[in-house]
Amino acid sequence: MQTIPPGANGNLAFNGASTSTAVIEQDGSIDNPNYPLPGEASYHDALFGSGAYGATFYGTFQGNPENTTPGNFATSGTVVRSDFYQLTPSSGNGTFLGYFEMATDGTMTYVAYPSAVPVIKSISHAGSTSTISYTTGLYGTYTLRGTNTLSSGIAATNWPAITTLTSGDTSIHTYPDTDASPNKFYIITAQ
Repeated sequence: MQTIPPGANGNLAFNGASTSTAVIEQDGSIDNPNYPLPGEASYHDALFGSGAYGATFYGTFQGNPENTTPGNFATSGTVVRSDFYQLTPSSGNGTFLGYFEMATDGTMTYVAYPSAVPVIKSISHAGSTSTISYTTGLYGTYTLRGTNTLSSGIAATNWPAITTLTSGDTSIHTYPDTDASPNKFYIITAQ
């Protein structure tokens, strides 16, 4: 992500709306000095273009990049989440970088994609409490999930959530899960 695209300095007068800190680009890629190499495209052409510029990032982006809040957003108590991808118009490849969440009070939070694979280090059981020792990563949201029965019809990522785990370091943490079931299976999901 760049604040001013390369080559934009020759385009500061476009539409009379550009300033020294914000550049308003032409929608088209043809004869645009910001996209001098073959295959490079403006944001507009990458999403809506045709021919040499390919639409929807050469058919690999199947969504609308805009996100709207519902009419009852302020009273719903539910955050709105927008995934954040790095999309390359010339190749169509995308990389998931994390997501933004906006709370009903207007607070915006960015959560980076998890930088480490969570690991369950050990599980010990005493009475009706299972103590799960685990590691997470510096970034991301990690959820401990558990189920009493395994079924081929239920993906592990859909197991009931038990708790959001401590993250932000690579230390070993523990969580006590109180459950009287004789058998329980655990997994940590990350996003």
